[in-house]
Amino acid sequence: MVEQDGPQGFEMVRVNQIFEFHLSLAEVRPPVWRRIQVPADYTLARLHKVIQIVMDWQDCHLHEFTVDGRSYGAPDPEDDHQVLDERAVLRETLASRSETASSMSMTSATTGTMCCS
Repeated sequence: MVEQDGPQGFEMVRVNQIFEFHLSLAEVRPPVWRRIQVPADYTLARLHKVIQIVMDWQDCHLHEFTVDGRSYGAPDPEDDHQVLDERAVLRETLASRSETASSMSMTSATTGTMCCS
């Protein structure tokens, strides 16, 4: 729901549920990490855009999220590897996971694996 009575130039958005992620690059020393919060109704595709921004990446390579052994991403017509649609909403994607122990990983051709917990 968007409220229009916020300060001029700003929209106030009412959100019912927030997911907080601790993002860290795997096998990198010293550790490189960020902590982010996103609405539960974000899709994995939108989460990917947020990750690109907070990590100051250019979004120039394919990526894939893995949650409970299921792969989500943007389909690549030149690859036989099948992925589920990354437009899946976080709330439904992580619904079967414990509230305190949710984790997933994102893999990119250039950055390797990022752990999202």
